[in-house]
Amino acid sequence: MLDVIDGEVTSYNHWMKKMSKYYRRGVAREGYIKKVFWDHGIPCFRPYHSAGGRPGAKVKPVDLVALPKDKPPLLIQVSKLRKWISEDEKNELSEIAMQCNCHPLLIYKINKKYYCKMVGDESDQELEKFLQELIK
Repeated sequence: MLDVIDGEVTSYNHWMKKMSKYYRRGVAREGYIKKVFWDHGIPCFRPYHSAGGRPGAKVKPVDLVALPKDKPPLLIQVSKLRKWISEDEKNELSEIAMQCNCHPLLIYKINKKYYCKMVGDESDQELEKFLQELIK
C-alpha cells in the first residue's frame, strides 16, 4: 500500500518504521523518568500507549502517573523539549488533574538534564531536586 506524505509517495511499512523509531524513543524517555521516580521510592506507572486523558479529547497528555506518599498524585507529561509541549496538552493535563485532584507536572530536557515544572508555574526546577523535596 502506498501513501502520500508531504508530497512524497511512500510505503506504509516505511512510514511505520519511521514512526516507531520516535515512539520507541518516547517510551525509553518515559521509562527512564519512571525509573528515577521508583529509585526515589515514589511509585510511578505508565498508561498503556500513554493514551491517558479524556475519551474524545484531541490530545492525550498523561504519559506517567506518580503516587507520592501523603501528597496528591502527579499526572506527568514527558517531552524531549519544553517547547514541544503544546498549550492544548497543558490545558488538557490541567483539566484532567483538576477533575481527579492531582497535580499536573511537565518533565523535559535542558542541556542533557531533566527539568520539571508544575503547569502554570514559570520556573524550571531540576528533576532530582524536585524529587528530593517531594519525598521529605
